[in-house]
Amino acid sequence: MSEGSRAWMRARPVEARFTLAGRRVLLCQGSPRRQNEFMWDSACSDAFHEWLCDAHGEDVIVCSHTGLPWRRALLGGRHVVNCGAIGRPAHDWSPLVVYAILTDWPLGLGVEFVPVRYAHEALAREMERERLPREFVETIRTGWWTSCLGNVPVKERLRETVSS
Repeated sequence: MSEGSRAWMRARPVEARFTLAGRRVLLCQGSPRRQNEFMWDSACSDAFHEWLCDAHGEDVIVCSHTGLPWRRALLGGRHVVNCGAIGRPAHDWSPLVVYAILTDWPLGLGVEFVPVRYAHEALAREMERERLPREFVETIRTGWWTSCLGNVPVKERLRETVSS
């Protein structure tokens, strides 16, 4: 990244908070604790998620960073949602990326994961021109992660479809 791009990124807020139908919602990269923390569905217990909600005073925590969308309903109507990541396919053999929409349903929070088509082949060619690692380019083209799997829990490593 250029210094200008790094400066722009540093100036961005690290979190956003709002209320949806009376629920306190926190949006964050990584986790509420650290921007670079990976919140894997299989590696985080309900007790840990409850603790995060308590510690940060939230009813809903929406995080990202892993690229794998999932949601966890907790006691008392609280939720933790990993919304996926724009720029990293969901390791499911599809180059689509995913974002999440939160809605208020009469019986609780609704979470919809929305796949996004984009010019992934153009991005892959641009990455090649920039001489980014071949493994990163292949992930964009195929939707299957070919690098960094050593940090990914087995359940997520072997997944084949988007969870909801």
